[in-house]
Amino acid sequence: MKKTILSFLLPTAMMFAGNVTMTGWISDAACSSGNASSAAAKRDCAKRCIESGEAAVFVDDKEQKVYKVSDQGQKKAKAHLAGKVKVTGSLKGDVFELASIEDVKE
Repeated sequence: MKKTILSFLLPTAMMFAGNVTMTGWISDAACSSGNASSAAAKRDCAKRCIESGEAAVFVDDKEQKVYKVSDQGQKKAKAHLAGKVKVTGSLKGDVFELASIEDVKE
């Protein structure tokens, strides 16, 4: 019973936590988790869509959960489309306020 309650409360608590660090992918809002991989075609698609005006989103590698990237974080996100990234920031609902983003070697 305790595990069930904790598994329910933990994601909710994370939404209101201070800084959160996750690994995943910058993708576009149209394809979201569909472009969350290291495949060159997926990375190119995300880049084309974002350059065409789609918003950048962050896709968590573990759960494939899609988070919107705050308006202030869009420029940072667009600079990291080539591969997997590690992001740090705060969550406000389903919006990730990026404090930092760095490329991850696979």
